[in-house]
Formats: sequence, C-alpha cells, structure tokens
Amino acid sequence: MYYGKTACLGKCPVFDLYIYPNGNVVYIGVENVNTLGQKNFTCTKKEIELIKNELNKLSINNNTKTVRDLPNTIIKYNGNKLIIRNNKQIEGLNKLLKKFFS
Repeated sequence: MYYGKTACLGKCPVFDLYIYPNGNVVYIGVENVNTLGQKNFTCTKKEIELIKNELNKLSINNNTKTVRDLPNTIIKYNGNKLIIRNNKQIEGLNKLLKKFFS
C-alpha cells in the first residue's frame, strides 16, 4: 500500500509512506515535516488487518482533477489509485497511520 501527501502553495506536509504485507513500513519525508528523509518502521499483523479494513471502506474514485493549493492524499492499494481531498473520508485510516508520519 502507498499513502502520500502532495504539496500545496503553503506549508503542507509532503511525504510518502509505503506499507508492505510483511509489516515493513518505509516513510520518506520530503518537505514541511518533522522528519526529512527515510525512516523505517514495522507494523504488527493486527495493525495490517486494521489498515486493510479501513482501505476496504473507501470508495474507488479515479477522479484525478487537481485543485490549486489543496494538498491531495494519494492512496494506492490492490491496483487502485485514490486521490482524496476530503480528510473526513479517511479519518479512520489517518488515525491508524498517524504514528508513522506525525
């Protein structure tokens, strides 16, 4: 799974987060984040299952229209790519992943 935040015209955090089925997590801080560069983590099997459950709740929408000065959250999993602009849609997922990118 891939989870990333894109830039905006202000000080929006920009980072990439890769979560692998074996529990390995790779975070890459790009700009406007506390940790720049790569950092590695590990997820438990239970955390992986919780993340999968949250991903399965998302509706697949391939709307790729960009809006100037609004950061996008890009999620890729199971061959799908989602571009999210409304963080309410991914509140549960953000709570689970926050420990990796906060």
